[in-house]
Amino acid sequence: MLTAQHYHAHTHGDVADHVSLTYEDRFLRRKVLTRASGTQLLVDLPQTTSLDHGGALITTNKAEIRIDAAPEPLLEVTGDKLHRIALHIGNRHTPCQIE
Repeated sequence: MLTAQHYHAHTHGDVADHVSLTYEDRFLRRKVLTRASGTQLLVDLPQTTSLDHGGALITTNKAEIRIDAAPEPLLEVTGDKLHRIALHIGNRHTPCQIE
């Protein structure tokens, strides 16, 4: 099984394959992932890492596996006191997008 032991925040050219992971799944240290091609990849990083969309896992044979953010359901929040709602969301370190 191919192994990745390094991570870069961006790719450096052509990628060999990619994996699609949810927000929660992108926090990892050691885990077996299934690539888009259907083959498995053992991720064995030195420490727990937050993988960003567009980042790359570097395999032992120097191939780059791109990280894609998987589509996830969203919740739209509206109201009269959005500044208070935003404070509560941020206070709990909940990932959000404010527009």
